[in-house]
Amino acid sequence: MAAYILVVFVLMMLSIHSAFFLIIYYQLTKFGVRGKGEIVSYEPTRYLLLRNVSVPKVSFLTEAGFTIIKKPAHSYFISINAPNLYSKVITYYKQDNPEYFVIQNKAEVIVNSLIIVVTICGILWLFI
Repeated sequence: MAAYILVVFVLMMLSIHSAFFLIIYYQLTKFGVRGKGEIVSYEPTRYLLLRNVSVPKVSFLTEAGFTIIKKPAHSYFISINAPNLYSKVITYYKQDNPEYFVIQNKAEVIVNSLIIVVTICGILWLFI
């Protein structure tokens, strides 16, 4: 039982991060500006638990004519559907802060959603 509680706790921590990512993702895809970018490099993630995961660095041009070269907002699962180097990607960014952006990544969204569902099911099963 202790192992199950530990697994549910870890899933809860992942779910919190996943929920924050999904909120950001849906806000930017719904209300942000759509753009086209290109993967220019890969850099290690800043997350301690996933030091070996590479995050794409994206270059895109804003409507105002500024070139942004930065890592997008991402979750722990960005590498699931990682595009190839120099491939084209769709970006969504805030009009007033284009350095705050996400890349379109349906697999990352699906996995984050599943983590939340599995966590809720695990918590319900624990108390039922």
